[in-house]
Amino acid sequence: MNQKGIGVSNLPNVKYRSVCKSGIDFNIMTVGSHGIGKTSFINGLLGSKVVTEIEEARKVCKSMTIQVSHFTIKENEFNTRITVTEVDRVGDFTDNNECWVPIIKIINDNYQDFLYSEHKSVRSLIRDKRIHVCFYCLEPLDNFIRPTDIISMEQISKYCNLIPIVCKSDYLNEYQIQKSFDFLRRKLEEHNVVIFEDQNPTRGNITNFTPPFFVTSPKITENGISYVREYPWGQLNLQNMHSNDLFRLREMLVNQNILHLIETTEEYYDRFRACVLAYNINKQSNKALTQDILNFEVFDKLKSEENTIRELKERIEKKKREYDDQIKSSLSVENVSNK
Repeated sequence: MNQKGIGVSNLPNVKYRSVCKSGIDFNIMTVGSHGIGKTSFINGLLGSKVVTEIEEARKVCKSMTIQVSHFTIKENEFNTRITVTEVDRVGDFTDNNECWVPIIKIINDNYQDFLYSEHKSVRSLIRDKRIHVCFYCLEPLDNFIRPTDIISMEQISKYCNLIPIVCKSDYLNEYQIQKSFDFLRRKLEEHNVVIFEDQNPTRGNITNFTPPFFVTSPKITENGISYVREYPWGQLNLQNMHSNDLFRLREMLVNQNILHLIETTEEYYDRFRACVLAYNINKQSNKALTQDILNFEVFDKLKSEENTIRELKERIEKKKREYDDQIKSSLSVENVSNK
């Protein structure tokens, strides 16, 4: 037998070429108030001006708007198709009642679209539009969070991976960042908000690098991305990981956990699919039960009508006998009188 084998050892290379050719879909959602820095955050996270503020946005309700951007990142012959869904003006109005409902509808609509495509096509050929991660952008405050934000995060975390981030963290000093982190972690735990966390934390600062993350986004200029911010007191190097979580977040999200995010999304999707199937089964059962009830009612009605018809028939026959007896009696009287 040939000691070199039959070529099975080359299968990983074949698989690698196949994966590079097909690529993957990765879908991001950003949610937050207007002007919080969602667009700058995405551009900084992906290291390129991929999302612009001049793209057309459409309204999802009377207060919020949505902007969807599609692009492809290619590295070492590997294609990653990325879709960014930016939901703006969340919680910016006087009446913010159930402002999370349109957001959840977007997530569920993508699940529904994927479920519908599964019934028509091979799964590997489906363009995945499901939201794999939702970044909820919070204001840089050390002891306050809007009730709208905490309730929205609580609801969104039931349907997809949620990562809260504090934008414009350069407004806070190191002490305020730690205070804000402790405050937000406590609020998240009190309201049972499920957040996506790194499975292998390595950071020794701020509780092993768990959400929420404090990010300061770089500026997008005509010459590219500027990672230095100018202040009256001096300059801030945004690539310093001790003062900015943006690059650690990129490391955690893209380099280490992107596949884990996709796998976790499968779990959310399976729960959605189970609910849809249960609803359809229950709907069919109720329909069959309703049909049985209708059939029983029709049968009962027919039986009742049969009884009524039988009673009428008996009454008619009785009347007929009475008339016959009267006629016979009258004829007998006439015959007697004639004699």
